[in-house]
Amino acid sequence: RILATYKRQGGCYNSRQLRNRMHESTITSRGQTTVPKAVREALELNAGDRVRYTIEGSVVRIRPLRPIARLRGIVQHKEPRLSLEDMDRAIVEGACES
Repeated sequence: RILATYKRQGGCYNSRQLRNRMHESTITSRGQTTVPKAVREALELNAGDRVRYTIEGSVVRIRPLRPIARLRGIVQHKEPRLSLEDMDRAIVEGACES
């Protein structure tokens, strides 16, 4: 787990301290609520982000859903990229070995 630090008035707190703090919000008649700012910061949530709720007994966990596009560039390629012809050749070679 990543230990992040967040700013607050009069100092800072880290994600471990945030986990031990209680945050509350009110459910509206339409079943909506506002995610407290400290929770949004801890989960790095922005307007329009999606979250997933997991029910585990009497505990509900909220996790951010990260679009796959955010992963772009996370893996660095050290080898040169293969052409379609190279891929086709590898498929034919693999088929011949079977």
